[in-house]
Amino acid sequence: MSTQGNARKWRRFMPWLAATLVMVGVLALTGPIPGAGAAANLNPGVIPPQARAHGMSYGEWVGAWWKWAAAIPAGQNPILDTTGEFGSIGQSGPVWFLAGSFGGTVSRQLVIPPGKTLFFPVFNSLWWAPDDLDDATWLAEDILGLDASQMTEEELISLIANYQVDFATLMEVTVDGVPVQGLSRYRAESQPQDLTDTDLLDTIGAEVSHPNAAIGAGYWLMLAPLPPGKHTVRIAVESQNPVFGDFSLDVSYELTVKPLGKAK
Repeated sequence: MSTQGNARKWRRFMPWLAATLVMVGVLALTGPIPGAGAAANLNPGVIPPQARAHGMSYGEWVGAWWKWAAAIPAGQNPILDTTGEFGSIGQSGPVWFLAGSFGGTVSRQLVIPPGKTLFFPVFNSLWWAPDDLDDATWLAEDILGLDASQMTEEELISLIANYQVDFATLMEVTVDGVPVQGLSRYRAESQPQDLTDTDLLDTIGAEVSHPNAAIGAGYWLMLAPLPPGKHTVRIAVESQNPVFGDFSLDVSYELTVKPLGKAK
């Protein structure tokens, strides 16, 4: 917990940052992605942010990722995992989620089943109403000079969620040394969704007093399935936020994608 202007104690300082990966050069894909769209893509192998992959938008996948991440108990939560041991918990369907960390340096090893689309945050935050309305109102009025009385709860929570990730001074995602270009284009926000208290949220000091409507906002990537074999992945993020303070993260992944027929 950090203390900001006017001795105000923020209940959470939690930019959720994911370990990430990208294609190696011009990625050899295992097949087309349903609904991925035909628009020109800056990064071959990364599904464009305006696409609907597997029937859902980036924003809808943000909501699905948060439901997955928040529900797993802290003792086995992939976000708190420092080795990759728990990376497969709660995974199902055509899309595989990669977790993140709360900052610092983390190195993980994961085995990925074949043919999985990968979805993960680069730099993002989660806030909810009504629990966070005091913080959001203070940010709107005292910091940004807005009239919070003219804003809905959804608008206020969206405002603070986005503000927390607005000041990244560095975002780099690479795999085998090849960078993803134009990460600022991969911004997404979830629709408000019900959030109840979970063991993970309790453990990090972000208890939910009763069901709240949560919004996640930030930078996300979705990859078409990686070819079988090993991939080295790294993400680096630095942020200098005038309200939330400085933040940095350096996460590396060693991923092994199993060949077809060896998913078990």
